[in-house]
This record gives sequence, structure tokens and C-alpha cells, in this order.
Amino acid sequence: MGSHMLTFEHLLAKETSSVIMSLQKCNTSRILRRGLVLLIVLTLVMLYISLYKLSSYADPRFHPKTPRSFDKNTAKIFIKEFLVATSRWSGSEKADSTNQTSVQNNKLSGTIIAPQNGSKKRFNSAEVKNMRKHILKFYNPDRDLTLRKSGLRVGQQLRYEMKWGNKTSLNVTKDFLKLIPEESPLKDRHFYTCAVVGNSGILLNSSCGQEIDSMDFVIRCNLPQIEGYEKDVGSKANLTTMNPSVIGQHFGQWDNKTTDDYDRLLRRLDQVGDQILYIPTLTSSVGDQWVSAIIQILLQHKLTMKTPFPPARINTVVKSIWRKAGFKILALRPSTGAHMYTLAATICDQIHMYGFYPFSEDTRGRALRYHYYDTNTEMIGNKTHSMPEEFRTLRQLHMRGALVLHTEPCR
Repeated sequence: MGSHMLTFEHLLAKETSSVIMSLQKCNTSRILRRGLVLLIVLTLVMLYISLYKLSSYADPRFHPKTPRSFDKNTAKIFIKEFLVATSRWSGSEKADSTNQTSVQNNKLSGTIIAPQNGSKKRFNSAEVKNMRKHILKFYNPDRDLTLRKSGLRVGQQLRYEMKWGNKTSLNVTKDFLKLIPEESPLKDRHFYTCAVVGNSGILLNSSCGQEIDSMDFVIRCNLPQIEGYEKDVGSKANLTTMNPSVIGQHFGQWDNKTTDDYDRLLRRLDQVGDQILYIPTLTSSVGDQWVSAIIQILLQHKLTMKTPFPPARINTVVKSIWRKAGFKILALRPSTGAHMYTLAATICDQIHMYGFYPFSEDTRGRALRYHYYDTNTEMIGNKTHSMPEEFRTLRQLHMRGALVLHTEPCR
């Protein structure tokens, strides 16, 4: 349902845009134009009511991967966007006036962005600053990006944020302590343009690689495969995340140096170079078996990357940040993408999000892989991460000008 709704939204936007352009060409008074806009809006309200009922009574068995709430919210977003657009040409200066003033008076105003509906939009410096100000109340990368060596000792027990089975804490070993930084590798760092790159199949054949590499700072999620996909995803990586479970999921024979799995893992780590490898080891005790593997490989091969290890409370902090900003995170914990936007918002003036599209089809009806670098088409369930809801949130931030959500091929 979600993918078809998005396609319908595009078609409806196209038709209403044609109507508006026709009205603009007519030699009519402002009052008459506003009356015509009101008529169109009332029609759209009736349409929304129909969509709401349709999505409320739809049989979820036929659309198990897209929550009904996303369909209703998609309709809401379209109505809101249309109201803003029509208010401008009909003569109402109040609509979005604060945002427009911010755009005109700030250096971010020079960047044109292309939302999903195909219209042009600008970064809104007020929204960028508001999100940064809100996030910094709870999270600061100078303080919260990583554990610090000075605050740990060998033999100390670090409690996991989520416990499974009998394992409740991680033992600080001498080798583990060697990898802990003295301070945050992003302390006092700030960047003008940043790319946060997810791994959705929407990136395949996107030709976004050059655009991604042009950003001042590039964040990648969960040690993705880059080799062979540079045209679509680029090759630059300033910060790469790696959940410990990635080793078990994608490199089953990591402990055998003669296997392809071991070579692939080393190549993925080599792509990080001397940049940042962000390892959330304290999220869950499920990954405990892989933590020692990560430590062993990094030390044995004398890899030079910086290795921040976030504290156990980081998921609770990020979830609280998004909720208090008015967004919903309904699942067990926020996704890596939600974490990385939260981080980027504190150090970047312009944030571009690529590869965040959790649906099995794009707006043209083309089938998508779950990851651009594998053939799996099964989308993740909503128990661990509420991906469609997070996508809706990113799209709202995009429409407000706080970030750019790229879901179309780059040109």
C-alpha cells in the first residue's frame, strides 16, 4: 500500500500543479483565485478522508511491510505541502514566512534541493539551527560520542543497555582499553556539508557516488560494501559504523584466515583507513560474542582507525531526542540512520541523507533490494526498528529544510 500511495501522491501533485499553472495564466482577481484554491483544498480534504478510511479498513495481510499509519501520514503530508504551495501563489504572505525569511538571510539559502515531489526547495537555516539546539540539550559528540580511557579500568564491568539471557555486562580487558580513545575524535570539529549514507537498494543505479564524495564529511552505516558500487555510493568514508552483529551476519568464517569471509572483512575495514570506526558494543548483550573478535582483528592487524565506543545509554538518549522533538520512534530502538542523523545535526550545516528508503518498491514501481550490495529483497520487520516511521520523520525534516532526503537518481 505504501509504495502505491507514494506513486499516487506524485501523480496527484502533478495534476494539481497543472491546475494551478492554468489558474495563474488566467486574468482573475485575487479573491477569485483564493476561492478556486479553497475549492481545490476542499476536494483534497475529501480525498484525504477517503484515503484515511481506505487505509484504516485495508486488510493488513496484503501489505505486511508498510504500516497503515504511514499511509495516512503520507496523505497528511501531501495536503500540508499543497496548502503551503497554493497559499504562496494565491497571495497569502503569512504561509511559511518565517522559513522564507530565514532562507533569504542565511548562507544556507544558496543550496537548491530536490524533494520527492519534484519541486525545488531551499535549506532552512532556522530549522537546521533549531534541530541542533534541541539535540545539544541531550547529546554532544564532544562528551557523548565515546567512552574515554580515563574513565575506565581493567576488570571494570560495563552494563549493556539491553540484556539478553544471563549476560548483563562487558568486561573491560587490557586489549579493549587499548582501543578506547582519550577523547572524542570529533571534538571541536564542524563541517559545512555532510552525507549520511544508508544501504537501501534505492541507491543502486542512482549515480550518486560523485555527489556523495563531494561532501566535506561522509558517514556510512554498518561497514557496507563499497567496492564495485563506487558510481552509485562513492568511496569516501570519514565515519563508518559497525554493529558487532555485522560480523556474525555477513562474515560467518571471520576466524579462518584462509576463507573469503576473512578477506572480505579485512577489505571492508581497510576502506575505513585512518578515519573513524564507530562501534556500539554496549547496545545489547547479543553482540557480546563478537566484541572480542573485533578487538582481536583490529589489534592483530594494527589498523590505524580511531575507534569510538558509545556509552550504553546512547539508544535511550536518541529515542528521547526524537520523541521530544515531536517524532515517533515506536520500535525497540532507533536505527543506525537515526543515530547518525542525530550526530550529524550537531556538527554539520547541511545534511544530505542517501540510501534511506525502507520499501520493496520505489515510486516508479521498480522492485528494490533491502541492501544495494546484496540480493535480499525482504524488508526488515518493525519490531527492532520502525523504519517506515523513521522515513516519514526524515521526510518531514526534509520538507522543513532541516536536511535533504535523496530518493531519486543524482544528475
